[in-house]
Amino acid sequence: QSTWGNQSVRMIRLVNKCPSVQCDTTALKHRASVLASLLRCDRFRISISLVGQHRIRVLNRTYRGHDKPTDVLSFQYFHLPVPGMIPLHYRDGDLLGKICLCLPVIQEQSATLNISLDQRATSLVAHSLCHCLGFTHDTEQDYATMRKMEERILQQLEIQEKLPFPVHYLDSD
Repeated sequence: QSTWGNQSVRMIRLVNKCPSVQCDTTALKHRASVLASLLRCDRFRISISLVGQHRIRVLNRTYRGHDKPTDVLSFQYFHLPVPGMIPLHYRDGDLLGKICLCLPVIQEQSATLNISLDQRATSLVAHSLCHCLGFTHDTEQDYATMRKMEERILQQLEIQEKLPFPVHYLDSD
């Protein structure tokens, strides 16, 4: 008999396509499942791909029109009329979204912020899960709402970045 927590881990698919950068994928997958549980979206599947700079650049160019690498891209699979409110007709096990994390960029950011790669990757998973739930940071108010949610769930994970997100972070997502 499995616990709810173990079931949550099974809802996370994590594929490492960038083995050149060291990342504790087991721990990241576990933390992603905890974050999904804290956001009450752990009954849905989430796909996480760890990729290199070339792959993220191609995706960023294709889907956002930005021909440069970025730290993370989020692909929301549900249209949610109200952010965070998943309609009842969505079934358990449906795909909530896909998250692509660029490990080389995250490695550079973590060095600049003087935090671990695992902390930075986890904070970006929290950020991406909020996007998958329909939250945005298109306005200052939207950003404040989304950032508050990220901070709340990250504090519950006891992960605190030593510096706030740089102002230009809004433009990189």
